[in-house]
Amino acid sequence: MNERINNYERDTVVPLIAFLLVEADGRVLSAGMLAEGVRRTGHICNTRMVRVCVNHIRRNNIIPCLAATNKGYFVAHNDCEITETINSLEGRVESIQEVISALKEQRYIKFNH
Repeated sequence: MNERINNYERDTVVPLIAFLLVEADGRVLSAGMLAEGVRRTGHICNTRMVRVCVNHIRRNNIIPCLAATNKGYFVAHNDCEITETINSLEGRVESIQEVISALKEQRYIKFNH
């Protein structure tokens, strides 16, 4: 699996973000709130780092059913909450695939005539 996380993020930031999310007990925490929580422990963190770490947490089953809304991240307490996150991610995949297809067609038209 292609790791997109550095050692500092994996060894320091991931455990802190995981702790904050578990302690939130289902409350939604924005990327900004999580970054601030990490910074309060004296470590460097920004919202990009939070997104990378959340991706790592999800892919490695560190916190099962880590869900998200447009307002932030939370640990899902029921099937509906995680299903909404899955549906949202699937919609994003479909949208990205449509853009890829359009760009391939545009590339062909622009550069192969």
